[in-house]
Amino acid sequence: MLDFSIPRGRTGEKGEKGDAGPQGPMGPGVTIESVTVTLRADGWIGNGPFAQSVAVPGLTDQGNGLAGVSPNATFAQRNAARRAALYLTNQAAGSLTLTADGVKPPVDLPIAVTLLK
Repeated sequence: MLDFSIPRGRTGEKGEKGDAGPQGPMGPGVTIESVTVTLRADGWIGNGPFAQSVAVPGLTDQGNGLAGVSPNATFAQRNAARRAALYLTNQAAGSLTLTADGVKPPVDLPIAVTLLK
């Protein structure tokens, strides 16, 4: 499973058994927003590794969240993502940059982004 995190998370206090405290893993007042963006096959730059920035509406430069291949991806898209060895390499207001350390994906890749606000 391809999964990577935007590295700015926060959790509640640990309980005596090591579980999350009363606030839960995201704290009070956190809302979740999901968006799907597309990494285009013709949008990769570089000669390897390959990079691509994609617009993510609502993302801030200090935002928290998760991103991964969409559950609606086809077998060909999932296979291309596995072979690409994708990593999240940059975050800015309104965009994420993903890098393919492996094979440049020959197909568009749908990426599900979950924003924690």
